[in-house]
Amino acid sequence: MSEEKDSATTMADTADQTAPKGDNAPEPEDKPKTEATAEVAAPKAEEKPAPKAADEKAEDAKPEPKSAAKEATADQQKSSTADKVAAKAAKPKDDKEAPEAAKKAKKEKPLAPEEKPFQEFMSEHFVPGLRDSLMNEGLADIDVTFEKKPIPIKGFEQSDCWQVQGKWQGGQRQFLVAFQQENIKGPKFYAAADNGSNPTLLESFMIDEKRPSQVLMTMYVRQRLNAQKWLTGN
Repeated sequence: MSEEKDSATTMADTADQTAPKGDNAPEPEDKPKTEATAEVAAPKAEEKPAPKAADEKAEDAKPEPKSAAKEATADQQKSSTADKVAAKAAKPKDDKEAPEAAKKAKKEKPLAPEEKPFQEFMSEHFVPGLRDSLMNEGLADIDVTFEKKPIPIKGFEQSDCWQVQGKWQGGQRQFLVAFQQENIKGPKFYAAADNGSNPTLLESFMIDEKRPSQVLMTMYVRQRLNAQKWLTGN
């Protein structure tokens, strides 16, 4: 019995010495198979979702630049259209402003003396101009007036009208130009007298002139006085 126990003990010690310890111990056969399977399965699990996720991101990212490009193009088209409309609107405006500016310039031109109101033209232009012209002809003491009063001729005393009257030589000589209307284009009359007397004859004046002017009216008065030899040199 003691020999059998010793033999069993010896065999156990031999088995312990023979068995690998720690890292050198062989692993079970099932474990390597499981790890290999896991290693094979793991790449498959990692490979499949990665491309899908990349594709999805790519698909999500693709429309964005296209949309931005479309919006940019649309903005450019709108801006270009707006510029064209503005240019078209501005062009005819400039064309319209040109004639309007020309009209304003014409309106702003100073009026010719004859275009002014009757009394203004007579008082400020014709009477002073006639006085200066007759003084240059030798009538140094002539007095020329413009007023509305009866014509000093028998038969016309009751009719008041605007008259230009000139007197010189102490009132010994005189003439008048009467205007039937407050318009230099209306009917006009002339009369003259000497030796301090009143005129006795009223004559038509400038009846053939359709466009009387200051120059023409002055010339016609001088012609009448010169015909009576009342100017210098006669």
